Amino acid sequence: MPLSDSVVYTKLVVTPSTVYVVGLARSFASYTLHVTSLSSSNGEVVASVNVPSSIAGESSDMLILSSDATTLKPRVVWLEAGGIRSIQLVPNLSAKPTSMQGPLYNKIIDIGLQSKGHFVALKTVDTCQVLMLDAEKGLKVIYEFTESVSTYPEHRLPRC
Repeated sequence: MPLSDSVVYTKLVVTPSTVYVVGLARSFASYTLHVTSLSSSNGEVVASVNVPSSIAGESSDMLILSSDATTLKPRVVWLEAGGIRSIQLVPNLSAKPTSMQGPLYNKIIDIGLQSKGHFVALKTVDTCQVLMLDAEKGLKVIYEFTESVSTYPEHRLPRC
């Protein structure tokens, strides 16, 4: 799909070889993830694809994870039907989306550590987990809060 008005681009990811522009395209009942990759050296479009997805919310249901580790490629993470899905960003956009096995989630939360590969996911049972991007395992849970989020006033949520 070429760059067009039907896609609202909200994220920009820059690597030494490629610039990725990530956005959402409105489909019948939800949003579809759309990614365009551009050559860092000349700005030409390398690839532009709609990623099979059904994102209920808008861009707040989507994060871009990266890491200082040279072995990790950036990854788009989104919430879909209570599950966490992700796709690795590679220049030709040939990677396939993966789903994380585990509980159902209500929300993914940016905690300011996306560049370190970390984010928080709020489970439907009202607790939350800290997840991280791992070179070997992909996304993995590294910490789980044992107390219910609903027991905290909004301004006093557990610190992650």
